[in-house]
This record gives sequence, structure tokens and C-alpha cells, in this order.
Amino acid sequence: MEAIQNKVNQEGNDDPMYLEQQRELLNNEEDWRGYNMAGDLKKSIMFTRTQLLQLINRKRELDEE
Repeated sequence: MEAIQNKVNQEGNDDPMYLEQQRELLNNEEDWRGYNMAGDLKKSIMFTRTQLLQLINRKRELDEE
């Protein structure tokens, strides 16, 4: 949503209907992330919940440094 607002501000388009139409498109757009599964999982990496949380915490630590 913020990206649309920035684009409208840059273009100088102050038409309220344009902004509303863009919001509608975003809200109605289907999210296909995670719907495609590879035929084989030979190149996939599996994480346990604990491992994933450790990776997230490590990333947070690195971002803070």
C-alpha cells in the first residue's frame, strides 16, 4: 500500500479514484506464494522450528551490529 502511495506522490496524480482502484487491485490480487511444489525435493532444505528460530535470531543480531 505504501508503494502505491509513493508512486502516486511521485507522479503527482491526486485522483482519489486512481488510488482507490489501486487499493482494490491489491486487495483482490491472489497470493500464489507457497502454492508451487517442486517435483522432487533433492535441492530443498528442511528446518525444524527451533533451527528456524535460531536463524531468525542470528539474523537479528547481525542486523543490529
